Formats: sequence, structure tokens, C-alpha cells
Amino acid sequence: MNRVHNYKFIAMSKYQVFALTVLLLATLALAQKEGADHSRYLQSTCTVTEVTLADGETCFKCGTVDTFTGKRKNATACNCNPTSLTWNNAGWCDCGDKSALLVVSGKPTCITCDAKANAIGKAADDKSACACIGDLVWSPTLKRCDCEDPAVYTGDACTPCDATTNAKAVSTKTAGQCECLTKDMKWNTTQLKCVCSNANAVLFTVDDVVSCKVCGSTINSLTSRNSDISCDCPTGLTWTDNVGCACPDGQVLIPGAKPRCIDCTAEGVFATAASDDGKSCVCSSDALKWNAKSGKCTCPKSSQVPVGDPVICFDCKNDAALTMLPVIGGTSCTCKNKKLTWSADTQTCACADPTTQVFVKAPVANCITCDATVNAEGVDA
Repeated sequence: MNRVHNYKFIAMSKYQVFALTVLLLATLALAQKEGADHSRYLQSTCTVTEVTLADGETCFKCGTVDTFTGKRKNATACNCNPTSLTWNNAGWCDCGDKSALLVVSGKPTCITCDAKANAIGKAADDKSACACIGDLVWSPTLKRCDCEDPAVYTGDACTPCDATTNAKAVSTKTAGQCECLTKDMKWNTTQLKCVCSNANAVLFTVDDVVSCKVCGSTINSLTSRNSDISCDCPTGLTWTDNVGCACPDGQVLIPGAKPRCIDCTAEGVFATAASDDGKSCVCSSDALKWNAKSGKCTCPKSSQVPVGDPVICFDCKNDAALTMLPVIGGTSCTCKNKKLTWSADTQTCACADPTTQVFVKAPVANCITCDATVNAEGVDA
């Protein structure tokens, strides 16, 4: 009897399990049918020009302005316009996962977000920007990641585009370069600054104004340079920044194709010192004037030469002194007879040794030594 009751109990348990299984399967089938009916209902609410977006609920109208979409492709996608773009199921066409979408003059442009753009990928929250390296920021104007301040990214740092690099702004024409202060400068990618375009020019900064000066006579230098800021100087001159080649203190520069330095106290210069501005010598007499061309103090008239102490100006057109023009070297008169020699001390043309010789005109112009050969014993005082 007990075995019969146990058998009935076991049989009822199996029946109950079967019934529960059937009920569960029916419930699941009903749930799937309701979900499918709900999806069909949502899709059926979109028009023939619309698509269902990725969330399964939102209807999007293909061809909407600024989404770069064209006609509907199917129930879940629009055609892209232009076709080079990619539908993203979010309501617009863009450049895909690796490129940023820029709008230039109303037209879409794709920028690859790679090392060339200083980027490490597409920005997660902005379809029109790349994710930048380090502290760089996205620049839609430059179409790359760049420095936030007026500076350029040089691979490992930001170089400022300011007076320290002879620049005024970031270049909008060439990536990674600054716009130089003047048109005669160019960006040097090695030195990371603007330098003179002319290979024989150097940078000058005067009163905060930067310019390029070509090496040569205008700055009293040779036509070659030894750096971006200095030219080679002639012998005796040394380079002074933003000035050019200059003479040592106390000397005066004589400019020209072959610049030279003058020591104002040297013999024949007829001066006592350099002027305060260093551009001329101070003449030893008021009768003289500084002559920059000759590099000495000279008489005001071309027919005169300096003589005596104190210095006066002697006119070489002087018959009594046997002198005439032209003036030689600015310091000597021409003698009327080749046998004679100019003497600044006596201010005349005389024999080479006037203490022992006298000049005679006849029968042949000559200097005669006053000795026993002419029955003389010296010059008559």
C-alpha cells in the first residue's frame, strides 16, 4: 500500500513539472511577440523618407540640413552626400572612427586624426575634432592639434611666435611655422626662429624694430657674415651688435668700400683726439676742418696745405716760395722746379739740404753745394 501511494506522488510531481515548463515557454513566446509588435509599431511610425536610428526608437529624416545625408537607403540608414562620408546611425554622415569632420565653406572635409595632425585619434565627444597629443588643443583653422598660445608645435615642445623668435603670429599657410616680422625674413626649422632670407644679411634690432641688413659698406663690413647677427669685419675693425663694424675706442672710422680706422693723434692727421660721437677727429687748429674722405684735418681750400706750429694754411700758388699746384696728398705743394723739394718747415721749395745748398736758375737750374769746388765755404745767411 505504501508503494502505491509513493508511486502516485512521484507521478504527480512529473506532471506538475511538465505543466510548469509548458507555461514558461508560452510566457516567453508571448513576450517575444509583444516585443516584435512594439518594434514593428515604432518602425511603422517613421515615414518613407525617415530611418530608425541606433536606439531603435528615434525617427530621422534623411536629407536634413547640415547632416550631409541624402535620400533614404533603407529602414535604418541614409545615403551620404557626398558619398565619401559614412552613415553612423546617430543622425548624420561623418568621416568614420579615425577622422574628424570639418566644414569648410559649407563643404565637408575629413582630417585624419594621426601624427601628421599631432593627434592620437578622433575626439570622443566632438565629431569635428581630433584628440590631441599632450597639452595641445584642436585648431579647426589650422586643421590640426597645436599649441594653445600663439606658438607652434615642434615635435617635443611649443615654440612661441613672438619677439623672441622674430615672429608675430602662427603661420596660417605652413604647418608648424611662425609668421615672421618682415617680408625679408623666413622661418628656420632648425633654429626655430625667423632669420634673414638673404644668406649675406644679418638681424638688426634698433629701438625694438627688427630688420635685415646686408653685409657690406653700408654697415662698414665685408660682404660675408659669420652668424645670423654679425658680419665679417675688415682688418682693424670689430663687430658691434646692431651697429656694424666699428673702430676701437679713440679711433675714427673712415667709411667706404674699404673701411679703415684713423688714429687721430697720428702724424699727418693734424688732430688731437676723436670727437665725442666717434665720427671725426678734433683738428689741432681752427684753420683746419675734418675731411672724412681723406681721414685727416685739411685746409678749407684745395690750393692750401697745413704748415707750422701752430698750424696755418699755406697757399701753394706762391711764386716767391717757388711753389705751385697741384697739392700733393693734401700736405705738400708742387715745386716749380724738379730739383727743388717742398719743405713744410720753411714753407718754400728749396734744395734738399738748404743749410749747404743754394738754388741757381742759370745756366741750368740746379742745386749747388756751397763748398770748395765752387770756392765757397757755406751758405750765405
